[in-house]
Formats: sequence, C-alpha cells, structure tokens
Amino acid sequence: MTHTYHINGMACAACASTVEQRLGKVSGVQQVHVNLAKKEAVVTTDREITAEQVKEALNGTNYQLMA
Repeated sequence: MTHTYHINGMACAACASTVEQRLGKVSGVQQVHVNLAKKEAVVTTDREITAEQVKEALNGTNYQLMA
C-alpha cells in the first residue's frame, strides 16, 4: 500500500531526512520518500497504518501531519 501524507514544518534537506527516519520506524513501513518542495511524504507499507501512528512518529519534532 502507498499513502501520501502532507507534512508541515519542513524547510531543508535535514528536515526531510528526519521525517524519513521517523516514519521509517513505524511498524509496517517498508519505504519512505519525502518531497521537500511539495511537503509530502510518500509511505509504502505492508499493512494499513493510521494517521495517529504517523502523528506519533513525528511527536517531539517541529513537523506535523496536515489535515
């Protein structure tokens, strides 16, 4: 499954890297690709993940899942 999430707060390559690392640790995530220009994270999973899991993965950072 592939999901696209809009992430607020990213401004540089280091931001994108942090988001990729955090989302990559969510159970079931196989791959993460962040497009900084679009402020998107495209996440490939082997099972359904919830928006709450994405929010939790970004907890403690300056990045937020946009509704």
